Amino acid sequence: MSTLNLLMACSDEAPLFESFIATPKSEKSNIIAVALVNRGELAAEDVTETLISDGTTDPNDVVDIVRALQLSGKAFYFPKGKINGKKAKPDEKVSSQTFGLDLDPKPTGEVGIMLSFMYEYFYSTQTTKWFNWLRENKANYDLVYWTENYVHIVENKSLIFHNVGSEITGNAAEIITGGFDVKYLGDGEPVPYIGVDASKLEGYTKLTIADPTIDTDDLVKGTCSANCNVYAAVATGTLTTTLQFAVTGQTSCLTWQLHADCSKATVGGSDTAQINPITGLVTVTAQLANTRKKYRVVAISDAGVLGEYCLELVTKTA
Repeated sequence: MSTLNLLMACSDEAPLFESFIATPKSEKSNIIAVALVNRGELAAEDVTETLISDGTTDPNDVVDIVRALQLSGKAFYFPKGKINGKKAKPDEKVSSQTFGLDLDPKPTGEVGIMLSFMYEYFYSTQTTKWFNWLRENKANYDLVYWTENYVHIVENKSLIFHNVGSEITGNAAEIITGGFDVKYLGDGEPVPYIGVDASKLEGYTKLTIADPTIDTDDLVKGTCSANCNVYAAVATGTLTTTLQFAVTGQTSCLTWQLHADCSKATVGGSDTAQINPITGLVTVTAQLANTRKKYRVVAISDAGVLGEYCLELVTKTA
């Protein structure tokens, strides 16, 4: 670009046109992850277009910030591999009438943006309830969405959620999915910011349950590598002890569950292990000698985020 053209671009306050030394890689044409964040919470964490554009905030850090906001009940995140989205070409808004020798009304710079998303796990009890609430448009959100290498921030816009629902097609070879659309009035196209590691977008946000506090006179944690955390009784015979579980970085607003044999069913009242649903204290009463019992300890935050810990208790012969 010539010096004259550079001066003209600056005088018109126009962004510089991007030229490439090497041909850039084209981006795949789908949205692979989405987040709805309580309005204003992104800005409070320095996630704005301005701060990403000037390098203050790394585009690759946005998903970490969103996940942290989700843990505190301020965001909802749909991970890579569970959602697929698309954006229609913007609907340009134009002046109400022509002036002078204009052939048609001029575009105002404002555009109507429409995004559509399909979510794999839409069809479940709690998720359907949540989407029924979303369709009421009672809350104000900022929107973040990701393609393979880019993140997009939609902040301080009046988002409208519609076309929310699922379809049962009558074809047993298909699964029931559902989705939703988002539309808003924007100031031009959403700007993509490169620098995203797509692997960070995978998986639901989870609570981290630390190793429990144990009575070392009763139990010792195994050191061999295993898919489950094994705790062996120190003494022979039956085992009676306690294990205190906790979530890293969160001490309140948690509900605890204990599932038998890593299944979906919670333990019955007659099981030798029981958990306090408020404190996370597991009490083991007279587990028989020479037995192995496996459990899944689950923590649920008031924001609906889960964490799990596989626990195996092993007793010695009498």
